[in-house]
Amino acid sequence: MFQTHLLPMPDVNRRIALELNGLTVGYPAEPGAHPLTGRRAPDLELVTPDGVRRVGELLRDQRFLLIDCTGDGAYAGLETGAPPVRAVSGVPVMTGPELRAVRSLLIRPDAYVAWADEGDPDPKAASAQVERWIGGRR
Repeated sequence: MFQTHLLPMPDVNRRIALELNGLTVGYPAEPGAHPLTGRRAPDLELVTPDGVRRVGELLRDQRFLLIDCTGDGAYAGLETGAPPVRAVSGVPVMTGPELRAVRSLLIRPDAYVAWADEGDPDPKAASAQVERWIGGRR
């Protein structure tokens, strides 16, 4: 990170670091999509049945990551192998205001949000989004 004696403003340091690393790049989303769609996914800590896991850790296998943020396991049957989708049920430890109401997330292997939803986890809607993004690549 930047030396604080050169620029002693933490918020500015953070913004410059994100810009220089290309982490502020967003992709266009469809009209009406959740504001997180097309943005880089935050590296959340999730309390899962397997313990606390970070989103970045769960993306290491280069698969799409479908998260049921309620922890109810609504997407357990949607996981597919080789590689495309990993379904995880986990409650975020801490969230910012943009994530507080999110109950479902589909994150691309490059760590960008493909789909976010604030309604109750819906396996049919999640399947439709997985199909939209992955299609015949299962």
